[in-house]
Amino acid sequence: MSTELIMLTKGIDYYTFLDTEDCRVTFCASNLTPVSYCASFPMCKGNFQIPGGKFAWKAENADGILYTGFAEINPLVGNLSRSNLNNMMSTKSIITPKYSLSYGFYDCGMRTAANFLTNQEKSYVYLTHNYSEWMKDLARKNPQFLDRPLNVLALAGAHDAGMFETFNFKSLLKNEDFSNKFQLHIADSLAYSSTNFSDVSNYLERIVINLACTQKDDISTMLDLGIRYFDFRPGYCYEPFRDLSGIQHKIFHQHAFIPGYLFYDFLCDIFKWLAAHPEEIVVVNLNFQGFEEASMKPNIEDLVKLVQNAQLDTNTRNIAIGGKENLNETIRLLLNESKRLIFLNQIDVDSDALKYDSYNDEIYATIDVNDILTALDRMQWCQPKDDTYTVLQLQGTASADIKACSTSILDAMSLGSSDAMSLLMSNKAAFDNSTYPWLWSNVSNEFSPNSLLVFLNDFVDNALVKHAIDITCKRIYLWPNNT
Repeated sequence: MSTELIMLTKGIDYYTFLDTEDCRVTFCASNLTPVSYCASFPMCKGNFQIPGGKFAWKAENADGILYTGFAEINPLVGNLSRSNLNNMMSTKSIITPKYSLSYGFYDCGMRTAANFLTNQEKSYVYLTHNYSEWMKDLARKNPQFLDRPLNVLALAGAHDAGMFETFNFKSLLKNEDFSNKFQLHIADSLAYSSTNFSDVSNYLERIVINLACTQKDDISTMLDLGIRYFDFRPGYCYEPFRDLSGIQHKIFHQHAFIPGYLFYDFLCDIFKWLAAHPEEIVVVNLNFQGFEEASMKPNIEDLVKLVQNAQLDTNTRNIAIGGKENLNETIRLLLNESKRLIFLNQIDVDSDALKYDSYNDEIYATIDVNDILTALDRMQWCQPKDDTYTVLQLQGTASADIKACSTSILDAMSLGSSDAMSLLMSNKAAFDNSTYPWLWSNVSNEFSPNSLLVFLNDFVDNALVKHAIDITCKRIYLWPNNT
């Protein structure tokens, strides 16, 4: 590994998406001409090479500036100094009555020549209309919408939707069993980077966040962004530390063995939001994918009881619950029956809804978006006979790439490292810049309008929602054409 730390320039890739003519996003960097974008540039990217100094962006509308992000970069070594972007979990989407703003930042740190991740900082800013009630809005603008089946929809979806909550695993990090288990989990990456366990112990919280947090907005914010599909994985905690006070009988979203958001809280958030938005429908997929051991799977009766308790406690028993049998029913009928929470589960029961999914363990263990595009290109017009709906996954599982993971661990432990060095965030904007245009160019022609479509992503955002809405509008007119 090179020991050269003098930074002649620092590279910053910036990405933007806008869909509203009265808004503008401007990127600027020290001593360089600012670059501005408006609605005439639907999905754009650029790059600054700067000798340290300040990088910043601002999102503004006719009423003024909505938000400004900035990062001051040390001109000698390239790490961040002052910044309001230096903690990924604090870069929450901003929702106003008229607009939605999603943004994020990846700090590549004091990157040297030998690495398996990008050596460019990454910044994305997506500014759109407010789509918190996009189903209601479509019904007002397009009367055909209500008389189409639920199957016609293309939904923006949150992958590992409960992995924005850090409180639960932070408390577990104090437990020796959990700490040892996590270090064993990343042992191959530690060995690849020649890092010993004792070196890692002081950085475990940051490393867990960098490898396991797939979202940064909470459930209510995701719903306000326009997300209508949630991949939630409810389970008990891993057996060796299940008896810790406060978690023994609780069911959390589980990422391998790392607990995220409580299932009960997730349900309450959904029910309360639906009560406040009576013309919207939400789809949830409960599954146990990726669990570390079978004993983490909860009893089906316990899941049903939590759903009932959440409805009771939020006073939303008037909201009816549906399943795969309702996908062919019209949106008008579902709204009239108040059947607005649809479960398409994969929990080993007769009512399971099988999905036709682009995901493949080997292909998706990547930091190359071309692998994802290849997986998407392989999908068929009509899903296999026994499958209920189609899922197109847009995120890479970089944490399954040992080389990338080893670089991320070293980043987390490096001098002057920040809390904006998530391995999963390192690819987010660059992937979006390729996969979202792919959706727009291919989905309407390559996938049947008679089957529910889901676009699944990490760090869900308003740009994905906008693409899903526009594709839904196309599918409304194509339905029920099968040719």
